[in-house]
Amino acid sequence: MTYGELKLTEATLSKTVWKKDDTVSLTVELSNEYDHSVTDTIQVYANLQPKQELALPNKQLIAFKKITLKALESRKVKLEIESEELCYFDVFWNRMAFPSGEGTLSIGFSSENILRTVDFQTDGEIRGDRHFKEKTHFENYDDYEGAFITLDRSSKKAVKLSPEGWLKFRDVSLSNFKSICLVEYSSNEEGTLTVYSDSELNSKIGEVHFKEVVKGEIELQIKADPGTSLYFTTSHPVFLRTIEEK
Repeated sequence: MTYGELKLTEATLSKTVWKKDDTVSLTVELSNEYDHSVTDTIQVYANLQPKQELALPNKQLIAFKKITLKALESRKVKLEIESEELCYFDVFWNRMAFPSGEGTLSIGFSSENILRTVDFQTDGEIRGDRHFKEKTHFENYDDYEGAFITLDRSSKKAVKLSPEGWLKFRDVSLSNFKSICLVEYSSNEEGTLTVYSDSELNSKIGEVHFKEVVKGEIELQIKADPGTSLYFTTSHPVFLRTIEEK
């Protein structure tokens, strides 16, 4: 017989500050209070709050182990956690990166049955502000809604942005408070490309009209303080390829 749930009474980490490529041991103390054997799977979920604004999962499964305890048996069980499980793909660096932040491990027998938590920190990388001094592809956005990567009218890779959506570049620092950026685009109709500095789309910091064209360029003037997040919106569907500060 294996029905029932094991009791988890303790959870400790071999180290609470993690670096990239670390292997961290999590030791949990389990006990079986039944008069028959019980099998269950201990699961470990991580939630990391990065020092920078990053789109990381709220609850990420990073370790698990199936355990069987005999009747009335208690045992300490060790799980190995690879810190690289917390890496994410950084579109600015165009590679996997290990973030700095503070996190919590949630330990239990399912994502809805958490019995213990343990805090930890990551000593990772901190990304500097983005810039458009070199030609930047719109597909390297940080966040989006109502947009997808496809081929434009000239069969080049681009981001198709709809009027209901937006594209976000985080922490952008331009050379000047008022900068001119050259945008490569294509569109089946005329419209307006607008840039805002907040997610509520209340603070307009740039706007330019675009024409119906298979392949074209428009000059977009952006007024932004260093480290501003840029939200691109459009009045009509448009294919956005690259942006570069002049």
